[in-house]
Amino acid sequence: MRDGAISISCASDEAYYCGLLVTLHSLASYAAEGTTLVCHVLDAGLSDASRDDLSRRLAAIPGRAATVQYHKVDVSRFEGLPTWRGGHTAYVRLMLQDILADEDFTVYTDIDTLWLRDVNELWDMRGRTPVLAAVPDGSGLADLSSGNSTASLFAAHGRAIDPASYFCSGLFLMNLKELRARDFSTRWMAFLRDNPGLLEFPDQNLYNWFFPVPDTLLLDWRWGEFSTAYGLRDTAAPRVIHYARQAPWKKKVSAVGMMWWNYVRENLGDTWLGAAARRRWRAFRILRNPVVFSLLYGFAALFNRKVYRKRREAIFPEERR
Repeated sequence: MRDGAISISCASDEAYYCGLLVTLHSLASYAAEGTTLVCHVLDAGLSDASRDDLSRRLAAIPGRAATVQYHKVDVSRFEGLPTWRGGHTAYVRLMLQDILADEDFTVYTDIDTLWLRDVNELWDMRGRTPVLAAVPDGSGLADLSSGNSTASLFAAHGRAIDPASYFCSGLFLMNLKELRARDFSTRWMAFLRDNPGLLEFPDQNLYNWFFPVPDTLLLDWRWGEFSTAYGLRDTAAPRVIHYARQAPWKKKVSAVGMMWWNYVRENLGDTWLGAAARRRWRAFRILRNPVVFSLLYGFAALFNRKVYRKRREAIFPEERR
């Protein structure tokens, strides 16, 4: 790790390459000029062409020095643990303190995110981060969080947590030195073998089990605004949008998804997208027509106003009239 460099970590296979590229490209683009980034990609099956493309595009961002180091994923060490979604890949990020053995901190980010703010602001919180820094699940909105159900699950296993403090594993500032000092790798594997019922969200639940507040510093929700919550509150713009279960290149075009596509249009083009994503790209370009957009927006406002108001009132009861 170079002195003064920011360590970034994420994981991807070939199917999610477009998410990986947009995540890292937007993170690097919004970093302050002069920032040096070392991006550690846990490689679960990227092609040679995608690795070359990612490294080339990041290196071409002016005013930032962004390099990529690829780490092949070896899931054989997880044999004997319960599978999740047919495999063990979800456990890999739980080993970052071992994979990045020479580093003290890293910023971990899911690859269904769009960065809109300087990562240096998060990196500068290292002195305040006991073990982890993370965003409340559901961006802190109770009806979008798994906090209540997980609190009940934990209680059945003898652990009490505050549902409002249940955090998302989509973005972390990780104190790797402290994770190693607490022998986290050995402890979570032993624990999961004995408690496979905690597997609903394997990595997220394990981090919450071992490092509840105050071991985890809760970040402002703007560091990981869920796309499902975007626009529900009149506040400053989010720093990171997290498209949890709503990856724009897989889902239908939406208002918040258009922000992702707009970043693609302005910074990357569409030559690297698959056929399905290119079809959505064409739909996006049609929607960008001012006349079409105005008509669609008018119809949406007409038919969705009551639905939107009811949703806001359910989440923010103080706004009921």
